[in-house]
Amino acid sequence: MVKKIKNIQNNSGFTLLEVLFTIFIIIVSIVGIYQGLSYSIKHAKEVTEQFIANYLAGEGIEIVKNIRDTNWINGREWSSGLTGCSSGCEADFNDSALSSYTGKYLYLDSSNYFYQYDNISGEITPYQRKITITANGNNELDISVSVSWRGNTTVVKENIYNWK
Repeated sequence: MVKKIKNIQNNSGFTLLEVLFTIFIIIVSIVGIYQGLSYSIKHAKEVTEQFIANYLAGEGIEIVKNIRDTNWINGREWSSGLTGCSSGCEADFNDSALSSYTGKYLYLDSSNYFYQYDNISGEITPYQRKITITANGNNELDISVSVSWRGNTTVVKENIYNWK
């Protein structure tokens, strides 16, 4: 009788190669997650700044419309105070008239969270707003509002009319 010998191996541990491969996969995963989070945080700030700039540009259009509407209510010429801004003007939400563009930065008022040129109780922001108005016939004005910050610029344009 021939007796066969069985070769039984104990596979209860890991080889060095398996451990190194697992460590490599874990490190690559952690680095990838870290880079993804860094990218997301950086771009979240950029998107927030772009959103604020678009809001400030739209607010510039609304300031001009408010001046036009106030002119109508007070019985003045609809474009009174709006025609001297072909080289640029400034105004914030509480101004009743446009002033010449000087390139001032807007402040964020910490008491009411409005952006304005007067530093009452706020911090300076990186935003500059320039409102340009040009006449396009007797009953139409072309408004262009550009907001600049940290090397970026956003522009909003609209035409307003004497529809009264």
